[in-house]
Amino acid sequence: MTYADVAERVRQIAKQRKDKTRQKVHEITINRLATGAITLTQDWMNLLAEVYAVSPTEILAAPLSENIIRVRVTFALEAKAWSQSHQWKQTDSYEIMIPEDSALDGVSLYAGELRGPSCNEKYPEKSVMILSTLKNHPGEIAVGRRYHVRVRRPDGLTEETIKRLYQDDSGKYWLRPESNHPDHQTWLPLDSRDSENQIELVGRVRGVYTRED
Repeated sequence: MTYADVAERVRQIAKQRKDKTRQKVHEITINRLATGAITLTQDWMNLLAEVYAVSPTEILAAPLSENIIRVRVTFALEAKAWSQSHQWKQTDSYEIMIPEDSALDGVSLYAGELRGPSCNEKYPEKSVMILSTLKNHPGEIAVGRRYHVRVRRPDGLTEETIKRLYQDDSGKYWLRPESNHPDHQTWLPLDSRDSENQIELVGRVRGVYTRED
């Protein structure tokens, strides 16, 4: 995160808390806190800890967890939940930690929480899907991989789901839900020209975290 990124997040938190003093924090202030030009008070430690999703002591000390990657969970992946936006409020999002992996070096990661039974043959509801943003690199699109699929209807509403890429005997590509629920059996053609909706592959599944209730 840049100083400007941190300052923007501080302003967002301050606005939510109606803290007028910090609603206009500038990146120069963050720079001065980082370099010791101004005092890092306990209030600032608590606030910056929230920005970075760490404990306040980690602002000054070595991280409590090493060799990990933090990924923020910011939206829901839910079939048939059509909406203008699926992004959560900042206060509803949370971070998950995954082990460092050389295969993820230089990869832009994001995460969403699975809702509903549209992938229940593979993942339980509330699984956290760790995804990498697709950047049109060779090998990104491969049969058998699972993808974050965005479907946009003509009215502008979108659906965000996870589906697996298949190829039939004729060579045509399909996106298939892995579900035994009767409401989630429709296969989508990867070529959006075969559908009235716009179909987009947004990211590739890189890992998953599931809770055991």
